[in-house]
Amino acid sequence: ELRFLSGEEAAETPETPETLFMVTSGATQYRVASLNPEDYGLLDRQEGSAHLQLDWTDLHFLFSKARNCMGTQDFRPYLLGMLLEFYPDRVRAVSADGHRMAVCDRLLEEPSEGLDKEKPMQLILPRKAVEKMQGFAPKQGPVSIEANENYVAFSDDTRKFVCRLQEGKYPDYAEVFPDTDSQTPLQVDLAELQSGLARVQSILSTEKGESGRVNFDVNPRRLDLSVVNNLNERSDSTLPVEYNGKAMKISFTIRYMKEAVDMLDSEQALLYLSATDKGCVLKSDGAGLLQYLIMPLRV
Repeated sequence: ELRFLSGEEAAETPETPETLFMVTSGATQYRVASLNPEDYGLLDRQEGSAHLQLDWTDLHFLFSKARNCMGTQDFRPYLLGMLLEFYPDRVRAVSADGHRMAVCDRLLEEPSEGLDKEKPMQLILPRKAVEKMQGFAPKQGPVSIEANENYVAFSDDTRKFVCRLQEGKYPDYAEVFPDTDSQTPLQVDLAELQSGLARVQSILSTEKGESGRVNFDVNPRRLDLSVVNNLNERSDSTLPVEYNGKAMKISFTIRYMKEAVDMLDSEQALLYLSATDKGCVLKSDGAGLLQYLIMPLRV
C-alpha cells in the first residue's frame, strides 16, 4: 500500500482517467488504477444552510466529556450518536445509551446571533464522525459550521469535514434527567472518590472489571464502597462525605460510575441520590456545566 512508502516519492499523473496512476519511491513502483474525477461521489448539500462560528477547543471539550455515553448497539439510531444543541450563549452535547446519559455545556465567549434560546438548533452527529474529528482536528482555532437537514460541515483554513447527520429525532432528555433543584447532594472529595473506586475495582478480574457491580452504602458523614467478585472475595473502602439526606443502599455498574467521575473537573463531586430505583446524577461543584446520569442496577 502507498502508506508504506518512505523516502522521496515521484508521482506520474495519468493522461486520461482510464490509464494507470504511477508512483515511484526508490526501487519500489506502484501502478494504481485511477477513476474519472467526474464520477467522484460528492455530497449533495442543499442551499439555505445554517452558519455558525465556534472554536475547535469548544468542540473538543464537548466531544471528550460526552463521547463515553454514546450508544454502540441500539435499534434506535439517534442513540448511536451525539446531540449538539446550539444556544445563543452556549453549546450543549448530549449522549445516552439507555444506561447512562451525559449533558455537557460549553459557554461561549461571544454570543451567537440568530439562535433561539427556547428552540435551539439541533444536530445529531454519528459516533464515527465524533471520533474522527477528535483525531484529526486541531486543538484550537476558529471553526465554521454549516448545517442543513441532512449534512453538517466543519471547516477552517486548512481542512473541511462533511458528514451526514444521524437520522431520527432525539428524545426529550430533560424529561429523563431528574430535577435536582430540591434534592440534597452528597458531597465528596473528587480525588478520594476516584481513588476509592479504583481500589474496590482491583479485586475484579480483567473480564469483569468493566461490567462489575459497585455497591454504595450511603450514610450521613460516610460513604461505604464495596465490590464482590465471582469467587466471593470482597473489597471495601470508606470515604468521608457531607450528606444530610436519607440513608440508602444502591448499586451501579462500576465502569459507568468511574468514567463519569473521571470526567468531572472540580475538587468536589456532587452526587444526587433520591431513591434506590432512581438514577444517580453526578455534577461538578462549579456552575453545573457537566452532568451525568447513571442508572442503578437491580438487586
